[in-house]
Amino acid sequence: MSKSANNVLSSFCYFSVFFMPFLFPLIVWILASGDTSKHAGKALLYHILPIFSMLISAVFFAGFSANHSNITFIIGFIIALLGIYYVIKNLVLGIKLLFA
Repeated sequence: MSKSANNVLSSFCYFSVFFMPFLFPLIVWILASGDTSKHAGKALLYHILPIFSMLISAVFFAGFSANHSNITFIIGFIIALLGIYYVIKNLVLGIKLLFA
């Protein structure tokens, strides 16, 4: 594969957060080699982190609704922002690779 084809495939791994968040980077990580495999592994990690952060923030928000404690709401909100950060990071890394 050419360098531009590898960059396009790697950027699709990052963009797949919107269409196949876990499966596409996993398949590319297993089948590809070199830089594409490295980017697919990073994309896979950056797809897993928002899922876990949203689940953890949901637990904190459920704790807030039960206890009405402001600290649980703030912690849940910060963890949810962390998940949003990783979705945006996927977009930025995908755009960087696409135009590199």
